[in-house]
Amino acid sequence: MPACKPEEFFVDKVIKARVAPGARGKKYWEFETLWKGYLATEATWIPQKNFQGDKWALKVFWERSDVGNRDPSKLNQFEVGEIFQLREEVAVGFNCPAANKSSKPRIQKPGPGRSSAALVSKVFALWPDDNLYYPGIVQRRLGDKYVVRFMEDDSELVVNLEHMHLCAKLRPSDRIVVTDDMNTVSMIGEDGTIVLKKRVKVEDVKLSTAEVDKYWQDRLLSHHDIICAQS
Repeated sequence: MPACKPEEFFVDKVIKARVAPGARGKKYWEFETLWKGYLATEATWIPQKNFQGDKWALKVFWERSDVGNRDPSKLNQFEVGEIFQLREEVAVGFNCPAANKSSKPRIQKPGPGRSSAALVSKVFALWPDDNLYYPGIVQRRLGDKYVVRFMEDDSELVVNLEHMHLCAKLRPSDRIVVTDDMNTVSMIGEDGTIVLKKRVKVEDVKLSTAEVDKYWQDRLLSHHDIICAQS
């Protein structure tokens, strides 16, 4: 069966930004986005990590919104729930001189089939503050350790190899922690137990340290197993 191609959307413009709460006390930007060919009522909020290609639409938004003397790249200067929007619009032309590049940033709709770099290692990496393994993408190697960018909020952490496990090694029998607690009953056993079946995204899955220590010892990694996003 051929792989499904992720549906692509083209940004018309970004109209609002807000600070959203992430995992482990982190914060991240979300942007209310208008899409080419869609009505204004169909605008959607998109996390910054889902913007791909150049950042033209975001650059235009920040140039035309007012955050005072604060720097949008430094989220510690902002509070969760703050919302910013475009100043009153005037007729302005924008010159985007990037050679041979479209001025339309592309965003891929998040979904199970989405993959921006199929060969780069996606791992469950240990976050020491709560002893849970969170999914992330390996960015680069630092000696015998690796910089992992977590999918949930784009935060980065230097992680030991022994505290990383490939997401692709997840097995049907593994027990996981799922962020979203919405479940569908698949079957009710004769003993009254409930079997749940659901489809979740990798970024919503976590592993407990106890499960990893007990059941993942036959899935340990070597440096040869890791492919970094940055050489």
